[in-house]
Amino acid sequence: RKHSAKAKLVKIDSHAAAEAKAIKELKTQLTAVWSGANLRRGTTAIHVVDAESGEALYSVHEGEPLNPASNVKLISTGTVLATLGPDWRYQTRVLGAEPSASGDVPSGLYLYGNFDPTLGPGAMVKLAQSLHDRGVRTVSGDIVLSDEQSRDVIATGRTRITVVGNAPGKAAKIQVWPETDLVSVHSKKVRSRKRGRSRVRLKRKVEERDGLPDILHLTLQGTIRKGHKRVLYAKVPDRTQFTANVFKKALEQTGIVVSGSTRIASFDEFNAEASRAGHLPWPLAVHESADIASLVARVNKRSLNHLADRLVMSAAQSVHGGPLSMSSAVDLMKKWLVGIGVDADAVVLDTGSGLSYRTRLSTKQIVKVLRYAGGYSTVSENPSTDTFRGSLAISGIDGTLRRRFKNKDVSLHRSMHGKTGTLTSVIALSGFLAREDGRTICFSIVTNGHKKHHKQTVRLEHEHLVAKIDTFLDKSEVSSTIQYQASSSITDAANTSLADMKASPLPSVEQEVAESELGEPEVAPAAKIKVKPSATDASTCGTRRPPAAL
Repeated sequence: RKHSAKAKLVKIDSHAAAEAKAIKELKTQLTAVWSGANLRRGTTAIHVVDAESGEALYSVHEGEPLNPASNVKLISTGTVLATLGPDWRYQTRVLGAEPSASGDVPSGLYLYGNFDPTLGPGAMVKLAQSLHDRGVRTVSGDIVLSDEQSRDVIATGRTRITVVGNAPGKAAKIQVWPETDLVSVHSKKVRSRKRGRSRVRLKRKVEERDGLPDILHLTLQGTIRKGHKRVLYAKVPDRTQFTANVFKKALEQTGIVVSGSTRIASFDEFNAEASRAGHLPWPLAVHESADIASLVARVNKRSLNHLADRLVMSAAQSVHGGPLSMSSAVDLMKKWLVGIGVDADAVVLDTGSGLSYRTRLSTKQIVKVLRYAGGYSTVSENPSTDTFRGSLAISGIDGTLRRRFKNKDVSLHRSMHGKTGTLTSVIALSGFLAREDGRTICFSIVTNGHKKHHKQTVRLEHEHLVAKIDTFLDKSEVSSTIQYQASSSITDAANTSLADMKASPLPSVEQEVAESELGEPEVAPAAKIKVKPSATDASTCGTRRPPAAL
C-alpha cells in the first residue's frame, strides 16, 4: 500500500510538473507576441483561463476597460437566450372573421406582427397561401396594418432589381422582387453588349400622391455584358404601405380577390369596426420566424449588428412591455451581467451589437461572460449553454472566422470557436479552444488604439496568440484532480448547431443584404500581410491608451 501510494504521489507530481512547465512556456510565448512591435502600436489586453476551473493561465491588462466592438454580442445573445429561451419564435398573424361557406372574409384582414426583424416578402406569399388553403377566396374589405412603427412590416423595406444581360444590342432582362404596385421600373435604357465591363446605374424618384401611397419610380441606365447579372436594391419610401401592398398582391396571385384597398389603423380601430359589423377577428393564418437558437447563431457567426440589437430589444419588450427600446435592452443586459457575477457599474454599454465607440469592457469580464454562457461557470444554472457554444463562429469553417487562421504559422490543431470584433482602431477575438479529452481554454484578446491601416497586422498577431494557446493544449497534461467532460465539449455543441442550422430555413436574399450592411466586414486571409518579427522587450508594450469616444 505504501508503495502504491508513493507511486500515485509521484504520478501526480509529474503531472503537476509537466503542467507548470507548459504554463511557463505559454507565458513566455504569449509575452513575446504581446510585447512585439506589431501590438505595441496600441493597447492590448489578454486574459486566458482554464474554462473548467477558472484558473488564470496568462493575463495582461485584463482589468483595463477597452472597447471590444462586436464582442458585446456575447452579452446580448446570452441575455436573449436566458430571457426568451432557444425555442422562442416571432409570430406574424393574419386576423379576420371566419370565412363564410363561399370563402368570403367580411370586414377585411389585419396583419398583426411582433417586430420580427427577419420578416420578408416570402412570408407574405406563405401567409397568402395559408389563407387560400383555409378556403378563403374573397376579402370584402381592406388590408390593414398597424400604425405602430416596425411592428408588422417587412424588415428590409426595399425592392430588389436583378438585371441580366441579353443578346448583344437587345434590352436587358429585368426582374423585380417582390411584386408591388408601389414600385415602377423603367429599364429600356439598359442595353446588352458582347464584351466589356457592365455598368448599370439606378436613379430614383418618389411620386407623392394625396391620400394614396407614394410610388417609387426607378430608372435603370447603362450597359451589361451578355449573361452577366447585376443585383441592385432600392429603399421604399414607406415600409408599412409597401408591406400592405406586397401582401395584397400575394393574395391576388394565389387567387384571392380583395375588394378593398390598403390602409393604416390601430388594431383597436379595426376590431371596433368588425364588431359593429357583427364579426369577431381571430387568427386565420400564422407565420413563424426561425427559432431564437438559429437567430442567435446568425448574430454570433456573421456578426449581424441590426439583428443583435433587435433580438435583445425584443427580449426586453417581453419583460417590460411597451415599444422596442434600446435603453430597456441595455438595462436587461446589465441585469443579466449582475446575475452571472459581473459588476454592471464597471461596464459601459449602449447597444446590443457593439456598434459604438462608447462601449467599455475588460477582457476579464468577457471571459466571465464566455465561461457562464458556455456552461463552465457554477454561478447559476444555464440551460442554453449548448445553444450558445454552437452559435459561435468556427475558425476556417464559417462566419467571420471562415477565412481566418489560414496561414501555416497560425494554423490550429483544433477548431477555435469564438467571436470577432472590429471597429476603427478596435480589434477583438474571444472564444474557446477545446481538446478531445474535454479540456477547454477560454480567452479574450482586445486591442485598441492602433492605426486603421494596421488592422490586418493586429488580426494576424491575435491569431499568433491563439496559435500559442493551441500549442499549449498539445503540451499540457490533464490534471488528475480535474475531470473534463468530453461529452459536453465545445465541438459537440458546434456540430449540433451546424446540423440545426442546415435544417432551419435560410433567410431571404433581401434580409441577408440588409443585415450584412451593418455586420462585420468579411476578413481576407492574412497570407499576404507582412508582419515584422515580434520583439521580446515588454517594457514599452501596451502603454498607449484607447481612442477617445466618438
